[in-house]
Amino acid sequence: MNPLIAKIVHLIQVLLPYVKYWWKLPVVLAMVYQLNQRDFMFRNNLFDSYSLEKMGPKYDCQDPLIGHISLGCVTKKPFLYLHQKDGLDIEECVNHCKDKRYAYAGFDHYRKCFCGDKILKYVECKKGKSGCGKSSQIEIFRTMFCTEEMKSVRTHDGTCNDLNHPASGSRYYRFGRNINRTKTFEDKHLFEPSPRELSKRLMARDKFIPATTLNLLTVGFLQMMLHDWFDHGPVDTSRRIKIKLDKDDPDYQKFKGEMKIPRTKEDNCKQYSNKDGPATFQNDVTHWWDGSQLYGSDEQTSEKLRSFKDGKMNVSDEDGLLPIDKKTGIDITGFNQNWWIGLSLLHNIFTREHNSICDMLKSHYPHWDDQTLYNTARLINAAGLQKIHTVEWTPAVLNSSALRNGVYLNFDMPLEKEIYDWMADRNISVSASADILKPLVGQPSEYHGVPFSLTEEFSAVYRMHPFLPDDLYLRNASSGKRTGKSYSLPEFSFAGARTIAKENSMDDIVFTFGVEHPGALRLHNYPIHLRNLTLPNHQQDGETIDLATIDILRDRERGIPRYNEFRRLINLPPAETFEKLTRNKKHQVLLKELYDGDIEKVDLLIGCLAEDPLPVGWGFGDTPFRIFVTMATRRVEADRFMTDNFNNETYSPEGLKWIKDTNMRKVLVRAFPEMEWLNATMAKTKNAFWPWPAVPVDSLKKREV
Repeated sequence: MNPLIAKIVHLIQVLLPYVKYWWKLPVVLAMVYQLNQRDFMFRNNLFDSYSLEKMGPKYDCQDPLIGHISLGCVTKKPFLYLHQKDGLDIEECVNHCKDKRYAYAGFDHYRKCFCGDKILKYVECKKGKSGCGKSSQIEIFRTMFCTEEMKSVRTHDGTCNDLNHPASGSRYYRFGRNINRTKTFEDKHLFEPSPRELSKRLMARDKFIPATTLNLLTVGFLQMMLHDWFDHGPVDTSRRIKIKLDKDDPDYQKFKGEMKIPRTKEDNCKQYSNKDGPATFQNDVTHWWDGSQLYGSDEQTSEKLRSFKDGKMNVSDEDGLLPIDKKTGIDITGFNQNWWIGLSLLHNIFTREHNSICDMLKSHYPHWDDQTLYNTARLINAAGLQKIHTVEWTPAVLNSSALRNGVYLNFDMPLEKEIYDWMADRNISVSASADILKPLVGQPSEYHGVPFSLTEEFSAVYRMHPFLPDDLYLRNASSGKRTGKSYSLPEFSFAGARTIAKENSMDDIVFTFGVEHPGALRLHNYPIHLRNLTLPNHQQDGETIDLATIDILRDRERGIPRYNEFRRLINLPPAETFEKLTRNKKHQVLLKELYDGDIEKVDLLIGCLAEDPLPVGWGFGDTPFRIFVTMATRRVEADRFMTDNFNNETYSPEGLKWIKDTNMRKVLVRAFPEMEWLNATMAKTKNAFWPWPAVPVDSLKKREV
């Protein structure tokens, strides 16, 4: 260990018993403590979900590592440069094309194998067909060979980021784990205590508890990010978990005495997996932080979203918004499940950001074709999203000096004066502290010996539905006052999102999201309407669900340990009593009653919403933070396009400058240049995710952000 780090670690060990909580340490010591805990997690809490499988011939199932990824069907002669061989099976065909250095293999029912790099046209498979079924069609498979073009840009399916493990982080790659897989079997006590009872008595919102340090953009941005990272795919309605309801349950009659909750979609290769191992689950989007929620996780989706002119995405000529799916009434974008007005707003903002980047690139490189402009703008936009989430969203939700400077460091941004003052007072030079103050962006990639994937635990600690309000109160961007229009959660969700856009000015919607508050991440603050939510017909056939019940059940189903065991497994001490978990007397009584006085039974989600004290300025506690600080770092330092290839050649000099200069305030102003008040408001706002000044526009002078 570096002598300076060893000295600081020793100082932390001496002081920690006196301050009790690490976040009360002096800021530099708190930063080093965070980094040390993160490094401990890297050494002990990264597990690949393929480690129990026998690697041999690939199976006939949809998996990028142990199976074959079928991309669907194309018309005959799908490749620009055709290489053909007869008499092979699928496995032989895919291997043959890979050996011949082709990215794709095509296979028809005459056992003809085709190889190529560019797919000309996709067609739809007939419903229920395992293959393509027509002699004029060829089923296409990904070979995992990386062409030079695939190495230079982000692929839509996430392959070829890690060139030594091209499948890692791609669509359908399994979620990894932050705890040893031997501890991740489905909970044997799936119904104890009843998830529905916990939903009713611990989670249900009695009265809206606002997070007054944040605005509603915080929620929309977070959910947009989650849709980039995690999706377990459509639920399996053929396999349901039945939760018995008490006869006094208000929805006993509606659900006929039991909730029948669809299970998580099974792993496509379950039948070939280790029978004695725990269940594994696949990500239906890419694991990389690549903007897949905007661009899609496959080529077919991306083609539907592009204008194919100057690299730009499709927007309406009439209002500049995303096109609408006539069947669902929802915006057409890369991922549009669980839609609401917040997602619609943020997706439109960052689609416009993509198009603004295209304009910038076109002005500097007028000879670039549509594909080059699109690929480069997508890289820049994804990096901008990473930066905004890291250095603006995160410090807004976790507002402390140690956290703030830690994330600034990740993006090689200047640290605050108190950091340098603390080191100067102790005669520590900036050069001497280089081993401590190391950025992530632009450095060599680091995988810690485990192929990259996001984890089930990372997904679990991001269950933050209390952020959502039950009602949206529109404000006037000129007066700052409420307009008198309000919408309930069912009204501002799904197709209702575009209805709000039609009934109100975009100025008022943007201003409302800047000044209204989300909910606090606490018990008794789960949205009322999410506990009795009727889905649209295109989602789960319009069933009515209690999402709070489902949130608890999902952790148990997916093998997430209960709160105390979870803490032990990530090197945190357990809560010995309910009194040690929370200081709230009412919560202590309820928790004891519902969990039969056994602190070991408390679910992870419940524990995270109950735990206190929180660090000053933080929206959640230390338990989820340990996972965040680990995985937030990992998804940057494992990403070749943020490390080895974060350079002029990949992004262009102008692209790197755009990323360096960008922030959420500038993105908003670029998205809505006609809103003069917005430019002035952003000039008065340090962080776009903090509440904006609710000041009449007339009193604001226009200034540059």
